[in-house]
Amino acid sequence: MSGLRRAILIILALLLILAAALLVVCLINGAIAEDIVAFFEYNLVSGRSFWATAAVAAGLLLLGVFIFIIGVKTQAAPKQVRIFSCDGGSIDISLAAVDNVVKKAAAGVAGVKNVATELAVVNNGLVVGLNIGVPQDTPIPPTGNAVKQEVASQLEAIVGLVPAEIKVVVTSIVDKPQEVSAGGIG
Repeated sequence: MSGLRRAILIILALLLILAAALLVVCLINGAIAEDIVAFFEYNLVSGRSFWATAAVAAGLLLLGVFIFIIGVKTQAAPKQVRIFSCDGGSIDISLAAVDNVVKKAAAGVAGVKNVATELAVVNNGLVVGLNIGVPQDTPIPPTGNAVKQEVASQLEAIVGLVPAEIKVVVTSIVDKPQEVSAGGIG
């Protein structure tokens, strides 16, 4: 959150505290409540201080719009994941680097073709989604399990990160390439 947003939220919080304190004082002492109502009626409602009333209204409107925007604004997905923290700092790795490790690990499993990945950081845990293709005669459950194990192993060994979840989806069954015989025509 930027410094401007923090400052506006602090001012809003202080205004709410002031309003709550005034309400408590008004509940305790009715004469003060009458004085406050008379002040607002004389200065803001009667039209004697048109520009002051307009300025207060514009300020409150801008503050309300700004707080509304803060409330509905979505946060961008993190493009990195924290792999180590200590008192003196932390170590983060970009999702692009993690993606590279995941793709190489999955492609290294025998029979796996056409690797596509989706990475997400959820509750400070990494969720890895893999879409793979396998040859027609390849048993899918053991191959998918081997991909999960290899990806988890490489992530832990290289990145130092244990993924929260690894999802493997076989999206295509590819034909085995035809082997070309060594003998030629002739």
